Amino acid sequence: MRSFLSFASVGTLGFLVDAGVLFGLLPYFGPYLARFGSFLVAILVTWRLNRLFTFKSRQDGWAEFKRYFVSQSVGAGLNYAVYALAIFTFESMARWPLAALGLGSVAGLAVNFVMAKRYVFKGGSMSEREINTQPMSFLEPLVLFVGQENVIRLVSWQKSICKPCVAVLMVTIAYFVGYVSHRYVPGNDSQYPLGWWGWFDQGKYLLAVNSIAQLDFSPEKYFYPPLYPMLGSLFVPWLDKHPFLLINFVCLLWFCAVFIWLASRYIPRWGAVALLLVSVLANYRIFEHFLIPWTSTLCTALLSVGIYGMLKLRDNPSRPGALVPVPSVMASFGISLAIGLIAALRPADAVVGGVLWLGYIGRIIQLLRASGTAWLAPFSRIFAGSAVGILIGPALFIGFNYLVFGSILGSYIQVNAANGFFPADLAEKFVSLFLDGYSLYLEPKSGLIDHYPWLALSLIGLVFVILCGDWVLRTIALAMCVQFVLYLPYGDLLPNGLWRYFNIHYFKWMFPYLALFAWLLVAFLVRQWNVSKKSFATQFGIVSVSLVLLLSFRTQVDFRPVNLSVNSAPDTEGQALSWELGNTVTDLIDITGLQGGFTDVYFGEHELWADGHELRRVRDFRVLPAPWGVRVLFNRPLTAQSVKFRPDVRLSRAASGLRADVGIYGFGLGVPKPFWNEQDALPIPIYKLGQIVDFSAQGNSPLYSREGWSNPEPWGRWTVGRKARLRLRLDSPQTKPLLLRLNMNAFVNEKHSEQRVDIALNGNVLRHLVLHAGHDDKPQEAVVEIPASVLGDKGQLDFLFATPDSMSPKKLGISGDSRTLGVGVVSFQLTE
Repeated sequence: MRSFLSFASVGTLGFLVDAGVLFGLLPYFGPYLARFGSFLVAILVTWRLNRLFTFKSRQDGWAEFKRYFVSQSVGAGLNYAVYALAIFTFESMARWPLAALGLGSVAGLAVNFVMAKRYVFKGGSMSEREINTQPMSFLEPLVLFVGQENVIRLVSWQKSICKPCVAVLMVTIAYFVGYVSHRYVPGNDSQYPLGWWGWFDQGKYLLAVNSIAQLDFSPEKYFYPPLYPMLGSLFVPWLDKHPFLLINFVCLLWFCAVFIWLASRYIPRWGAVALLLVSVLANYRIFEHFLIPWTSTLCTALLSVGIYGMLKLRDNPSRPGALVPVPSVMASFGISLAIGLIAALRPADAVVGGVLWLGYIGRIIQLLRASGTAWLAPFSRIFAGSAVGILIGPALFIGFNYLVFGSILGSYIQVNAANGFFPADLAEKFVSLFLDGYSLYLEPKSGLIDHYPWLALSLIGLVFVILCGDWVLRTIALAMCVQFVLYLPYGDLLPNGLWRYFNIHYFKWMFPYLALFAWLLVAFLVRQWNVSKKSFATQFGIVSVSLVLLLSFRTQVDFRPVNLSVNSAPDTEGQALSWELGNTVTDLIDITGLQGGFTDVYFGEHELWADGHELRRVRDFRVLPAPWGVRVLFNRPLTAQSVKFRPDVRLSRAASGLRADVGIYGFGLGVPKPFWNEQDALPIPIYKLGQIVDFSAQGNSPLYSREGWSNPEPWGRWTVGRKARLRLRLDSPQTKPLLLRLNMNAFVNEKHSEQRVDIALNGNVLRHLVLHAGHDDKPQEAVVEIPASVLGDKGQLDFLFATPDSMSPKKLGISGDSRTLGVGVVSFQLTE
């Protein structure tokens, strides 16, 4: 393993040589011929390094080089084949030949190592002492430059540097291959050539980059704080379409290095690397946000500088009790400068950086006081340097805004403030963003724990670290808590945007540290098991109960119907909807039958008045797509006599009419997350006997349907899968039997002639039907008697349609439709 890591580290240096020569030759020879020249230079360099450091060969140099050249040519053939194939196959690789070079290098690494070990350097290796006593001819090229005594030092250095080189190579390849293959890299998608420069945030970044490069400080050219565009403008002469490519790469490398360094103080290094892989590098939903230009990437790197500064002041575990040297004034200035620059990048995150800075300064005070000498004077000098450093970032932010906008806050702060900040919603946002984004925001599988179940253990680990961790871990944990408190109440941070619009990038720096907290919690429990079984039982019980309670938190919504009227205001376009609330507290209003696409609903130009006072969209209310229509969600509880709502003109209205229900939400406990069906969070609609539920595209079936249904079609809806559910609540309890009338047909034909249907209510099978293929596919009416005993006291009805013979048209060879279809329902009605 050691020789492979050494071989790989030499390969990393060879890759850099190869890349440098390739870049130098590209303008003259093109990507194919230039690759041959870079390969020849790289093979000579890697042979000398592998001969000296990896295999410490004692053989004749010229004969060995010939074998090395032949063997590496085999690996190079594979290397070049992959390189050429990548350039030929992917247009983006032709624009980024270094990424194709990385793919080729990885492909040839294993072959090269096996042949080098078994064929080239098979004659035995030298010890370090033998290297020291070798004739000058063997070491002459190296000794001439560094001296013979330094050769042994280089051997030791190579041992310590090989693993970091492999890590750097791994991150480098992952980054550049991920970058050039990302579908939103400008130019990668022919249908959307602008790529991410067509997005709002990234488009504003690029506009600011080019404006700074041209020294154009017109206010309309800027929106975001200046630091990220300023750095990007430095690369415009060389990478005008990708000015943040190298910035983000360096930030990612630094972030990974600091995390591995920190985590290795608490867990084995392999564990630190594994956590980084699982939480970031192999977690594409997070990793891609180091590829896409975001200010949070540079912010992550600057926060990592603060963590690095704290690590330098942490006690050395190999020398317990030894005092850590107090940093110099310049070192403290540098750490503080990096943290302060966050203010010119992401002003809210500057508060998070401030937590790290306070931890850093507090540790310096502790070290100075522990030194036993007068500490106030040296601390004054260090604090003065730190204060100057940390104020440079805010000064840059204020000065740039005053230069461009004529005000110290600029447009960014003003726009974000207009979106609202609601600290009272902190608990609701925590539940919605981490656990249950469906009950209120109707965004399926949107909770962080839905995507990463291990985060549930990490949140328990966060509390554990705050209570039991050392000062470094506690400071990082507190910084996370501060960021949650700052971001969760923000009016524009919703479960809908967390994944659809990539708001998850706000929190990407936390992921490996949260994974570390989970590891430390598990490690603590393991230690308790080894020390005392009784203590382990107590601690394990506390963690288990906390975990179950956390996963059981839900947002619960209670509804009541209201009378809705439609009126047209003569001075405005479109019809407004109005209803009387009677001065009751209202958190949301569900409107059934108001239809539109996600973008039309979520970003539509909706207007709303409460008792004649106009409310502001985003700051005061949001309109969300719902299966039955739309949901109007108020950011703060609304108390009003009457409400008028004018939806965006792009929304259409169902032919069956509109209906409104108002609701309030609270919190409660339910079935723990892994066993909970999100569909059960939907409101249970009130049903009046005799009402026909229409399953067509213009009908009202989405209000009653749960899982197992297709999208509405002009005629009705299919059951999809083996089971489909309907839920409703009768407007009044019934003590007499009812009749269920279903108009439906089955997915049957000559190849699939029979469909069984079991209809159950509240867990009781009502009827078993067998539908056969006929001469026409007209809907059939099925009448099912419902005994009063299964209706329940509260009138809540849960219908289940089981279709064990469901089949897909694709499987039967009828069409390309892969849905597993059972029965097609046209209408549903309950009567006495």
